[in-house]
Amino acid sequence: MLASVETFTERTNLILSFIFLVEAVIKIFALRTQYFKDSWNIFDFSVVVISIAGLIIDRATTNSQLGSQATIARAFRVLRILRIIKQAKTLRVVIDTLLVTLPQMANVGSLLLLVCFIYTVLGVNMFAPVQLKENYNHHANFMSFGSGFLLLIRASTGEAWDVIMKEVAEDRSILN
Repeated sequence: MLASVETFTERTNLILSFIFLVEAVIKIFALRTQYFKDSWNIFDFSVVVISIAGLIIDRATTNSQLGSQATIARAFRVLRILRIIKQAKTLRVVIDTLLVTLPQMANVGSLLLLVCFIYTVLGVNMFAPVQLKENYNHHANFMSFGSGFLLLIRASTGEAWDVIMKEVAEDRSILN
């Protein structure tokens, strides 16, 4: 069953890659120099080229020496779905809105990183002497800046922050 699904997937990928290649060639012949002036055409062409390169890498290598490059090329094939955005007007509005708000989201993200940085420095200074326990362990502690930063990111996602807080609060070594 698994082999037949894999064969079907490979054949479908070959057929679709060929169809996209034919489409790109026809558009290049029809539009000539105007083809590369549209950003969607450039996107389509780059996805087709990466897909073809991935197929060539898959066929040329039977061993796993270039396996990671072929996997990256396969991941770019997923970008074909973005071609739908050209036809979907409302989806294009949503994507355009997302692209316009990215700089502001970067500002908010950098502010959150700054807050985490400050609290990590405070945590390392205050809670480094706390003894490791069941949940406050070698994966989640303030003994170094890196592990403290990861602990704060983990706590900000809600991952067992209350249990870690209780274990740290029970330790009386930080009072000395």
